[in-house]
Amino acid sequence: MRACKLSKRSRWGQWFVRMSCLCLLWPIVACNEEEPWEAYRQDFAELRTDANGFTQDLKPDGDTWLAVLNKVGGLTADSLYRVTATYIQRPRGVELYNLSQVLSPFPRTYSPNAIKTDPVHLNAIWSSGRYINLRLTLRTGGGTHYFGFCDEGIEDLTDGSRKLRLTLLHNQNNDPTYYSRETVLSCPVYHYAGTLRHDVDSICLVLHTFDGKSEHTFAY
Repeated sequence: MRACKLSKRSRWGQWFVRMSCLCLLWPIVACNEEEPWEAYRQDFAELRTDANGFTQDLKPDGDTWLAVLNKVGGLTADSLYRVTATYIQRPRGVELYNLSQVLSPFPRTYSPNAIKTDPVHLNAIWSSGRYINLRLTLRTGGGTHYFGFCDEGIEDLTDGSRKLRLTLLHNQNNDPTYYSRETVLSCPVYHYAGTLRHDVDSICLVLHTFDGKSEHTFAY
């Protein structure tokens, strides 16, 4: 399968990040059906590349940075990717079997006419510290959808804590609703460190679903 680069610019301007589906970067290791399967893991993770665009190390959510033993090139040099990774952990690092890039646009402010909140089905939502992760089902005819996270500002609460409000933006882009397709997103929140206090302040993520407005609050 070929590599796929997600664009951060579209005819809708710089406000939405485009995504057709979870984009498979590459299968890395071919499996021989006659060989026994080794124990492997599949996790959301961060992937760093070196100065030459090769995979350098992987940090599964909740874990530490682990060296990538089977280097793969062709990526942007000195960059951080949000991925789902299938891998086997070895004594000296990890052996990657598969990587899929996860769309993870940074929250920002938007002009009112750019805010679109077409409905989605929410299958799961959880916080992994540096990200809030969503597993969604879209209704689609195979077209391109656009996503973003709108920063609605920080509210001072009566107990002295603060709450950041974010809204999931979704532009259906006139795509027909013929069938369902699952996709995942991650919302980066680590850049709010210093603005929000760990285990004191919170983040509320608002989504518009086919069942109505849905709000989910997580400790920072």
